[in-house]
Amino acid sequence: MFLGIFLLHSDARKYTPCLRIPKHRTSNAGNTTRVVVGDAWYPRSALPTGIDFRRTGEVVTAVRDQAACGSCWAFSAMESVEGQLGMNGHLTRLSAQNLVDCVTDDYGCGGGWPDDALAYVEKTGIDTESTYPYAGVDQTCNETEANNHTHIDFYAEVTGGIDVQLQTALFLFGPVSIAIYVDDDFEAYTSGVYDSNACPTDRPNHAVLLVGYQHDYWIVKNSWGESWGQSGYVYMNRSRHNICGIASHAVVPVILPRSLRASMGRVSRLNNSVSHDASYPSEGFRSVFTPHDLPRSRAYMLAKKGS
Repeated sequence: MFLGIFLLHSDARKYTPCLRIPKHRTSNAGNTTRVVVGDAWYPRSALPTGIDFRRTGEVVTAVRDQAACGSCWAFSAMESVEGQLGMNGHLTRLSAQNLVDCVTDDYGCGGGWPDDALAYVEKTGIDTESTYPYAGVDQTCNETEANNHTHIDFYAEVTGGIDVQLQTALFLFGPVSIAIYVDDDFEAYTSGVYDSNACPTDRPNHAVLLVGYQHDYWIVKNSWGESWGQSGYVYMNRSRHNICGIASHAVVPVILPRSLRASMGRVSRLNNSVSHDASYPSEGFRSVFTPHDLPRSRAYMLAKKGS
């Protein structure tokens, strides 16, 4: 079953499906740690009025084009991992094609879900784009020859569909993979702040990357090339709560700084910041850590630099 509509790209390509419920489950809930972020993690009053990770050093790579392949899920997940590399000072262009070909729970160019891509990166790793270049079609998985350059320590859902939780997660961890609802009106976006009062919050059909916010809009990176929108980006209205479900299906990977990983061993658990869903197998969970463990090193300094 496909989630949502088909997407029409700005160069009048054929519609292509993008998000699709994975083979191993019948809902879009994954086996991820569910992290409740908000005032309990970081005071709302301490959040910056604006942040733009495009302007805080090397955190966000250039806009790409998924072409006629329904691989938005792979781009969204892969670019969130790139953001983690950038937050640690090692920005590298990673391979969406690696995910398209090798995430067996999903459907390659026929659609998928970012959580599954991040689960693959955590377990197997992801190669660089230069070694595993994007083809925009389904291929045989080449992971035996891939370098699997990057792993993540864990990944976590930002739950609740609450804007301030998404804002806090972005501030603390960096670029966030999000799933939103798009239609022809969204496809036709060229400039300004995108708004829609008819946009559902519970029917995601496209995955993108949240890289920042300003007072009245979210800064969202798309994967339809630089000719779409504002050089490949869309600014989405923040005054409309959870516009198009922007905060309903957010997931963020984490790569711990080496010094923190060494001092913590395997990531310590902060019980009062994690809620478990009984339907999830326990082995699917990963530990999370309090943002105070970051000692205002990565996200705080970058946000201050870009505020």
